[in-house]
Amino acid sequence: MAVWMVQSLAISLRKQFEALGEPDPADSYGLDAGQTWPVGILGIGFFLTFGCLSKLHTMTVFMIGVFIVVGFNGWVNYWWQLGKYKARLKKHFDNLPLTQEELDYADDIREGRPDEQDRW
Repeated sequence: MAVWMVQSLAISLRKQFEALGEPDPADSYGLDAGQTWPVGILGIGFFLTFGCLSKLHTMTVFMIGVFIVVGFNGWVNYWWQLGKYKARLKKHFDNLPLTQEELDYADDIREGRPDEQDRW
């Protein structure tokens, strides 16, 4: 599930930046770092499952430690990159001028009382 989520989010971010006219063909939009942490989790599960069946307990513990470090590093890097993309999008939309009609629409939304409007 994590692999699918990371890939879907990367595709969505790529399309968003292309639509805004700010594409970066060299950027993976978090896909590289995002694929690292699920692989780390899968590696830990693999060595926990099959390492306990073998006589190589020292090697199993070492490999689990490696996958913990790789997975944690990928997880931190992934969320750091998503923070950068969030800041880029926020910067873009904060500088976007709204028409008076859009501002009026936003005022109407804030003034609405869903309790009263949803009654039959």
